[in-house]
Amino acid sequence: MAATEQTEGFKGQPPHDVFQQYMEQIVQHEAYAGMPDARYDDGRIQWEAPSNRSGGKFKETHHRRREWWTRKAKSLGISTLENQWISRVAKTIHPTKKKPCKKCGRIMDIRYVYPSTGLLKRILNLPFLRDAFDVSPIEDIFSLVNRLHDLYGDQTLKALPSLLRGGKTHPSRQALLAEWLEWIENEYVPSEPRTLSPGAMSNAPDRFDGFHSFNRCCRSTADTGRTTTNLRSYTTDRRVFEYWASGDWIAADRLMGILRRDFRDELCANGHPGPCQADHIGPISLGFNHRPHFQMLCSACNSAKNNRMYPSDVAWLIGREAKGEEVISWHSSKPWNLCKGKVVTREHALRLSKVLRDNRHSYMHALSIIADKGHYAFLASLLELEHANYDVEFVGLRIENHITEWSKIQHLPRETKYATEQKARRSRIAFGELLTYFDKANRNAYVVGDAESAALLQRILELLGGMKAQTTELDKSLEVAIRSTPEQIDEKFRQVYANFSDQEFARFNPVRKVLRSHMDVVGTIIASMWDHERFTRELTLSELDEFGEGRAE
Repeated sequence: MAATEQTEGFKGQPPHDVFQQYMEQIVQHEAYAGMPDARYDDGRIQWEAPSNRSGGKFKETHHRRREWWTRKAKSLGISTLENQWISRVAKTIHPTKKKPCKKCGRIMDIRYVYPSTGLLKRILNLPFLRDAFDVSPIEDIFSLVNRLHDLYGDQTLKALPSLLRGGKTHPSRQALLAEWLEWIENEYVPSEPRTLSPGAMSNAPDRFDGFHSFNRCCRSTADTGRTTTNLRSYTTDRRVFEYWASGDWIAADRLMGILRRDFRDELCANGHPGPCQADHIGPISLGFNHRPHFQMLCSACNSAKNNRMYPSDVAWLIGREAKGEEVISWHSSKPWNLCKGKVVTREHALRLSKVLRDNRHSYMHALSIIADKGHYAFLASLLELEHANYDVEFVGLRIENHITEWSKIQHLPRETKYATEQKARRSRIAFGELLTYFDKANRNAYVVGDAESAALLQRILELLGGMKAQTTELDKSLEVAIRSTPEQIDEKFRQVYANFSDQEFARFNPVRKVLRSHMDVVGTIIASMWDHERFTRELTLSELDEFGEGRAE
């Protein structure tokens, strides 16, 4: 073991390499000269100094370090009688104002530059947002404002006074983007407004540098007891991309935004008062299309339903199919068509939900195998990115019997930058989920297959291998984007699609037919297990969580 290697990490794992490098830099920096008990006797850095040590050589380290912080405050002219004095000292002396996360290595700003829950909600409610604008609590305010301005121009600048509350004075109405960014940097961020939060909370003298080891990116999962809703990713519906669902996702996202803005006070389908949310009726997590038809449900009813269906949902979906509508993604149509007529009771509907869930696992397994071989261009062809080339308008939009209806959808060509942004967003989320899908500890995955389905999957790999000369450049560009750092990934995906024609995906049509055959075989096997104990037994604890049985969030 190297002298500075640390063994204390997240759940027994060592700290991220970037964090270990950061620790060594901080310990050697002159700003922290004289910090008591900097290292253990074996040379390891003593990064943490808790106050509850019951004995040993370093029992008093916490108290000795508090005295060090007190002396440092006096040298800076900061009174130890003022509130949060030690936090102010830690921020003042920190040499870079940025630190990596102990768990994931993501470098974040210690200043108040990350959006609060309230700010994210106000952004999503901006009247000029025409698409699902992807926002996250770990994107800094500078990047967020720049991205809004790139897409919506001066409308963004006009909205900033209402978004960035708490500032003593705002720039003039005629201020340019550069002036706004300068004001945010020099006046707004230093005031530590409630609309913004730091990337890492102060934690002196417990931590050597005076900050929590887990940054905002991981603290909700790595720090026990701090799982909070304000650290979720705020998008219209990420699951659409995570589960590689089919359908006119631009139109559906657009309608979800309209419902959130103009129809949220509608009455819930179960008779409860609003505000209401858009329910897909056929859950996209079970393979149904992301389509612009939604049922209005209050938050409690929507959460309680989660990833399952009721007999009334199945009957409604069958009725829409009778009108010529496609309700299910191509990869899930086989088990749906073979089993939907069997649903009579609530137990049948839950059984169908389980069948379709396992079909999803099997589909993601096939995609994972294709991804392992580096065929990213083919996978991108499955994302139906062509929908991003159009904006949509709903004619005659209304709510009938708690369900959205419209007379007509108009598809209008959109500007290239909007299309590129949407394609990059869908790809980032979809590939990110695919590459980690089977790593999740709570994934109740059950993959179905036989010799025929395996042979078809092998045929897919052979066909794609024969196309490598045509696809290598795009495969490599997509891999670069997929493997990029969180700070660079969006831009890398935008670069992929900036000068790309969706028509190039047509070359993969023969391969897609074989993949469809593979999923039809898989779906037939799963459907034949309708009476299998896996689908008829009571839900396990992990399945209870996945299907939301008996709980409302």
